[in-house]
Amino acid sequence: MKRIALLLIALAVLAGCAGMEPTSPPPAATATSAAPLPTTVPTQPASPTAEALPSATATSIPTEAPPTATMPPATAAPPDVAFEAAVIVIRDGDLWLKPLPEGEEMQLTDLGDVVDFPEFSPDGTLVLFRREGPSVTVSPTMPDQVPTSTWWAVPVTGGSPRMLLDPLAVLPQVPGSGGLEPDLFPSEPGPFDWLPGERQLLFTTRYLTINGLPGNYDLWRLDVESGQLDELLPAGQGGRPVVSPDGESVLLSTPTDILVARADGSERQTLLSFERVPTYSEWEWVPAPAW
Repeated sequence: MKRIALLLIALAVLAGCAGMEPTSPPPAATATSAAPLPTTVPTQPASPTAEALPSATATSIPTEAPPTATMPPATAAPPDVAFEAAVIVIRDGDLWLKPLPEGEEMQLTDLGDVVDFPEFSPDGTLVLFRREGPSVTVSPTMPDQVPTSTWWAVPVTGGSPRMLLDPLAVLPQVPGSGGLEPDLFPSEPGPFDWLPGERQLLFTTRYLTINGLPGNYDLWRLDVESGQLDELLPAGQGGRPVVSPDGESVLLSTPTDILVARADGSERQTLLSFERVPTYSEWEWVPAPAW
């Protein structure tokens, strides 16, 4: 007798890290379909600025271009991790790692501008973090500047951090409300989730304005090993990603929908639609589903 698996989605109220809605938000999809979407569009990876990260496999990280079909062999094995559990904190703009239960605390970075979300890679050998980037003017009619950030990673055993993503160099700019050609809002990576067992992650972007960080609700894939960046779903068709335990599917959340798609963005379908929740503030409410 066939058994039908039911997907249970737990909705938790989460104050999104997105800001006040813009006057002219990116266009949203008006219909969904189970048919595969157009193939992914690769973009140029960010240029690394430090030495290569330790490889999780018998491959090495290239220093300039994305890898070809065959990658060069690794020159050294990844360093052994001498602990099974650890916590990471940000202190004075740097990352500190403390092995548990009684390990000696170790400083991982000496940068002074680490600003957000240290998180381990699934294999436990890297720490992904956000570093302060330059401030930019988003419009000639809005002289105020907004801060940007970049994505970096560092081995848990120490070493030189490496840039993974420079948003100003590789992510699209969103037309602003001023209607002028240079009136563009830069995008930066927002919420993300790792693909299990791999050094790849899915993320959605948000665009920077003076009043906050509205969501683009798109979907991108970043290969941490090679630096390859691919757009899987355009603005308005993606959402905040939550990858399934087997890595085959992803839940996508927006202020009005919860969708499901394959991990490559194809076969997107709407699971649940609802009215936008008014917050009467610069924040958007976005549900937080869980598998």
